[in-house]
Amino acid sequence: MQILENFKGYLQTDGYVTYDVLDKGPIVILTHCMAHGRRMFNEALDNDNDRASYALNEIQKLRV
Repeated sequence: MQILENFKGYLQTDGYVTYDVLDKGPIVILTHCMAHGRRMFNEALDNDNDRASYALNEIQKLRV
């Protein structure tokens, strides 16, 4: 990841495993995209509506 070799700070990624090499110290702090996490709860609505709905409602509060 030569393009990020001098980068310091928060880096938002989609959770792709390749970026894990950047999360080895305090210089780069990985944050992940909530859309990808939210999608899993959306897909779980048919399986466990109560818990998936609860999670989706909590995630919605982050947008405010």
